[in-house]
Amino acid sequence: MATFIMLPDGQTGTNNWLQKGFTMTICTYDHVDVDDDNGDYCKESTANHEITFTMADPSIAESAIGSIDSVQVKTKMSYTAGSTASTYVRTDLQGGGVTHNQDQHTVAGGSTYAEYNGDVETTRDGTNPWEYTHLEGLEVQFKKILSAAARTEVRLSYFYVEV
Repeated sequence: MATFIMLPDGQTGTNNWLQKGFTMTICTYDHVDVDDDNGDYCKESTANHEITFTMADPSIAESAIGSIDSVQVKTKMSYTAGSTASTYVRTDLQGGGVTHNQDQHTVAGGSTYAEYNGDVETTRDGTNPWEYTHLEGLEVQFKKILSAAARTEVRLSYFYVEV
C-alpha cells in the first residue's frame, strides 16, 4: 500500500482554540494546514479547551488502496514558556466508527516547534481493521491538558494524518 497524507478541511463540535495574534477569534483549519511554524497557528492556554478538525477525504481512490495498514497523527507544536517548562496536549482520532483516544504529548517549552507524533494505529478502535469509509469521516481532536503558565500558550502550527 502507498503511504499518503490527509490534511484538515474544516472544524466540527466545540472549538475553544484561538488563531494567531492578540485576538479572540476562533481558530480554523486553514491556520494549521501549512508547515510554517510561527507563520500561522492555533493557540490555547486553558485546561480542557479543545478543537476538532475534520479531515479532507483521501486523494487516492479506494480502488487504488489494497489495505490500510495504519493511521498516525503527526503534529508540530511549541510552548511559549521557558525551556525548563512543559505542558500537555491530547490528540484523539474519532468520527465515523473511529475511536482512538488519548495520545498525550508533552510539549516542551522554549518556543521552538517540534514534531509530536501519535501512536501508529493499526486498527480503528483497538480491534477492528481500518476501511476506506473510516478515512472519509475522520476527525482529529486536540485538547489542552492542564492550564499553561501565566502569559504563555501552546501553539499548534501544523498537523496531518499519515495513512
